[in-house]
Amino acid sequence: MVYHALSKTIASSSEEAGARATIAWNKFRLDVGKVLKEVGAQYQETFEVLLEQAIPIMKSLFTVST
Repeated sequence: MVYHALSKTIASSSEEAGARATIAWNKFRLDVGKVLKEVGAQYQETFEVLLEQAIPIMKSLFTVST
């Protein structure tokens, strides 16, 4: 049990604040990534539909009549 108490003391020290911040930041990034994964897929599908509808319009606008 001595090692357990010592490891808790070391982990809570100000010298380890950077390591704790890194761990917290990495967890945050993973959590946000999971949330945005679904949003990103929906965005891509919506953008695909938009482009499919816009391409014929763009072609008609930029086609030069001869």
